[in-house]
Amino acid sequence: MWMSKANGLFSMSFINTSNRFSHVQSFRRLAEMNLNEIAPSVHNEWSQFYTDLCTNEKYRDLFEDRDALLKEADRQKDFGFYIDAMTGKDLNVSIDAASLVFMHSVIDSAVYEFCHALAYVSPLSWERYVSKKKVAIDEIKEDSYQSILNAKILQYVNSLERESLLTKIDHIFQVCKPIEGFTPIENYKFDRDRVEGLDRLRHDVVHGAGQVVRLPKGDEDIWYLFQTSNYLMLLINKSFELKITPYFSVQEVTEQWPNLF
Repeated sequence: MWMSKANGLFSMSFINTSNRFSHVQSFRRLAEMNLNEIAPSVHNEWSQFYTDLCTNEKYRDLFEDRDALLKEADRQKDFGFYIDAMTGKDLNVSIDAASLVFMHSVIDSAVYEFCHALAYVSPLSWERYVSKKKVAIDEIKEDSYQSILNAKILQYVNSLERESLLTKIDHIFQVCKPIEGFTPIENYKFDRDRVEGLDRLRHDVVHGAGQVVRLPKGDEDIWYLFQTSNYLMLLINKSFELKITPYFSVQEVTEQWPNLF
């Protein structure tokens, strides 16, 4: 039964990740195809907003020297050239930012589910993380060591949801130590620094105060995140023989989520 539940989580993670990746790819392709059509509309909206901001008396107190701003605008005659130049660039940045944030959340969720599946199929592999946890005397009286261990492991794995993507990945590598030369995906090699860089960029997009920038390698970065999830999936398959199966009930798995053990 444990293997069946673990396979269910494993399969659900793969299906969800593949599905969400296709959404991101479709979004990027459609956005790129319609960029020339979108840019004029964005230009008009932004131009109207900026003009209203600079001329409406309601916002006069918002600026330290609005008259100087208006003079500069008049000197340049029109914001149009500047906005047109920025619109295409900003839209590309927005496409990358949205893609990265969405894809990162998908991969983060997948890796979290992988951790749950691993804890379910091999709880002893997680014993090291909870061996020093305090246990109430009542628990010792009422439950076996294995039951207490399973409960503590579940609490610990649940706590990983708040941890970074890299912390979750590190746990998978600690439980599933890849053998030397393990390269199941052609033209892919796990690069912790690259994942960390994309993770940091995602953090800057969501929480940073500075300028948002484009993905360093565009589509390749989105593809790399997806392949990272696939690599970890294959590593888990190699270590514990978890398999993707269509014969499981999503409802059954999700109902068991709070009580995996």
